Amino acid sequence: MVSASSAFDAAVSAHLDAAALLRGAKADAREDNVKVSRLHERLTAQAARLGTAANELGLPAPRLSAESAPAAPDVGAALGRAETAMRQADTALSQALRTGTMPMLLPEASPALRATLVYGTYSVVAWIVQFVLLAATDYQLRAALLSLCGLPMLAFGAGVLTLHSLGQPRAGERIAYSMRLGGVICFVALPLMWLMLLVAFALLRG
Repeated sequence: MVSASSAFDAAVSAHLDAAALLRGAKADAREDNVKVSRLHERLTAQAARLGTAANELGLPAPRLSAESAPAAPDVGAALGRAETAMRQADTALSQALRTGTMPMLLPEASPALRATLVYGTYSVVAWIVQFVLLAATDYQLRAALLSLCGLPMLAFGAGVLTLHSLGQPRAGERIAYSMRLGGVICFVALPLMWLMLLVAFALLRG
């Protein structure tokens, strides 16, 4: 998926192309050319939308000054290319705004599914660490207590930080961290897996 910043850059580039073409055509067009006036109004409105979108997406304000394109003998063709470039800019800008409302991490997933995968992944990692820790310490009580108390908290904290940094969109409403769901996964499901691990170790030790 194209990032919001890349789509926005494409919109700015197309806008500058349209501005250059329009200036070149305007130099050779009659002063009362209605199409030139109409396209100039559209170009001005588009520049305002680009500035607003940059602010919404947290991007630097675009520089929209462009050099005029060489004067074209066919003013109508130049205006047609300028209009096409403006449509391309509108399309790219719409894509940038649409992408900007999606988080970087799993943009197509629902908030609940994203949170489940994030907290679940860290819980699985914590469970593996528990296994390694218990095996390395030969089933000591201190290691067992550390696994029970510390690792679920670390998994939960890592999940919250991940959703805070990668699970939020550039623009639009913030997405909840689903902390209750994370609590169930990290502080209920993970300790249950920990108990299963302890039982497995006890059985192996005879």
